[in-house]
Amino acid sequence: MKQSLFDEIGGMPTFQKVHKIFYDKVYAHEWLGQFYIGHNQEIIEQKQSMFMAVKMGGDVKYTGR
Repeated sequence: MKQSLFDEIGGMPTFQKVHKIFYDKVYAHEWLGQFYIGHNQEIIEQKQSMFMAVKMGGDVKYTGR
């Protein structure tokens, strides 16, 4: 049985690392960071990781909007 892309790239730990790095940079950015004031970074990272996992064939339930 062929693995999904999700499994091939390392599953949820890979998504979590990628989104942590990405959102650390976005929140620290002088201009982009303004759009995220008042929004919990950890929740955004988690929802983005779940969304991408589902789109890449992971057995994850996306609970976001």
